[in-house]
Amino acid sequence: MFYRGISHHEANAEWIWSAPDGTKIYASRFAVYARYNWYYQVHRPVTTGRTFEKNFKWGEFDDVPFRFADGLAGEDLAYNLLNPVILYDRKKLKEAIEKMIEREGTHFTTPVFLAMHGHDISVAHPLEAQIINDAKKIFAGKYDIKHGSLEDFWNEALKYIDEKKLPALTGERRSYLKQGMWTFLFPGTISARTYLKQKDFGATNKLVRYAEPLANLAKTLGAEYPAKYIERAWSYLLSNHTHDANGGCAPDIVCQDMEYRYRKTSDIADIVTEDSMAHIIKNLSPEKCETGAVLLTVFNPLPFERTEVALVDIEVPRELMAKSVALEADSDKNIQIQPVSSEKSSSFVDSIWDVPTILESNRLKFYAKFANLPALGYRVYKIVPFGEERRIQASESIVKNHNTLVNKYIEAKVNTDSTVDIKCLKTGKVFNNLNYLVDQGECGNAWKHVAPQFDRIYSSMGCPTKICIRENGALVGSLIAEYDFMVPEDYGNGTCRSDKLVSLSVKIEYRLERESRFLQVKIEINNRASDHWLRVAFPSGINTDKSFADSHFDVVEREIKVPDSTGWMEQAFGTHPLQ
Repeated sequence: MFYRGISHHEANAEWIWSAPDGTKIYASRFAVYARYNWYYQVHRPVTTGRTFEKNFKWGEFDDVPFRFADGLAGEDLAYNLLNPVILYDRKKLKEAIEKMIEREGTHFTTPVFLAMHGHDISVAHPLEAQIINDAKKIFAGKYDIKHGSLEDFWNEALKYIDEKKLPALTGERRSYLKQGMWTFLFPGTISARTYLKQKDFGATNKLVRYAEPLANLAKTLGAEYPAKYIERAWSYLLSNHTHDANGGCAPDIVCQDMEYRYRKTSDIADIVTEDSMAHIIKNLSPEKCETGAVLLTVFNPLPFERTEVALVDIEVPRELMAKSVALEADSDKNIQIQPVSSEKSSSFVDSIWDVPTILESNRLKFYAKFANLPALGYRVYKIVPFGEERRIQASESIVKNHNTLVNKYIEAKVNTDSTVDIKCLKTGKVFNNLNYLVDQGECGNAWKHVAPQFDRIYSSMGCPTKICIRENGALVGSLIAEYDFMVPEDYGNGTCRSDKLVSLSVKIEYRLERESRFLQVKIEINNRASDHWLRVAFPSGINTDKSFADSHFDVVEREIKVPDSTGWMEQAFGTHPLQ
């Protein structure tokens, strides 16, 4: 069932959605009035005497409007009707249903008409059953009216569907609304409350890519699968996936509840991950390891073999006098290490049978390259301590000078305004001035971007930047670029942006690993402005009419040109999601 993303000009109510692998499903886009057609065209006319009108007339009925009036109750309070009047005009029922079928009947490809009832904040009307029974009697012999579920609708509709007559649509469904009502695409929600999108990605990543695969791995090795625990995490996560909440369009208090559920999802995923790894580790029997050996177990929870550079943080018992270490494994020879730090430390050792005890230790941090880690598996390394700092020599450093990072695939040069030029060493292709900020005014809402009547757009290109080397080694190199970006404080007088400028402190980390084919970029911004739309720009310089983007289950192709939406119900924008 599709509420948004498909317009009436693309298909009738029923259609076929074809996947990249050739599989197909039957789908529906509802009809003109979408998920409200019975509600607005039948229910409201017979119970309120109105269709779309939403004006309340004080004193029209004895329904007791009630509202708090003290200063402690908050702002923008609504009235509640304590005794809503119960009305029903049966004489209007026949005409209302006939008009609904007349308006929308041609949209359905089968004799089965889907009449959707209910509204965002509505509950069942006291006379609901009576209205349906009256409709059955009125149209007896002409229409068979049933009160059921969406599953009931499909079970009936599938009896009549002719697949040959249905359009087969492919790709993502992100059409703007050309014809119809209400079912706008609303791409502005992509940038509404971005912190919720980040939390959603983080919680989902922990649950899907760590907890579940490692729990299954541990199960194959004798552990009990924590089914109820994982189901609870999914319940928290999916509770945040209602349309307004996940879109960032809900009130503040709802979003605060969402943050709690994301936190609970992440906590459960972390516990499942840790318990699964612990079960495997406590049952290891590495050969050729003497008593008291210190081991490092590296897990790969993904279903394919990987070679990765990872930051390792270990506590080695002080008596081993380790100022550096080497890693040994029969299936991974000549492991490259890039030291980060070495210091005296101490670590709590927790036991469920005793108070926490303390291990005197040396804490070592270093990057290590782990080659060909087995798919959905692990590898055990023996930690070999050394009493002096020891560097395993590799090829030359990734940092070439104060503003340039290079490996065998790319060269990244940070410019004086913090943008970066990236050169593909295989093809010689150069992408210039990537990663600058664009800031413009915003006077819309969580669903839709609306620019001020007289907007001013600012760019960070040319902003003086401080650049420093953060990490410099054979495996990882990173540079830090920092600058202040001056933008208007707010939405000024209601028609244009404020003349007062405030500084957004921007910190960018450019990070390149030895075997990586891409540059990692992390941006931190201290936002001191409001009523603005801040974006990051990566000009490709590629002359093409199409783009490709990673999506949920596919790499999707998109037209770059924004469609001409003159006369459409919704104005088209060039805003799309990227996984």
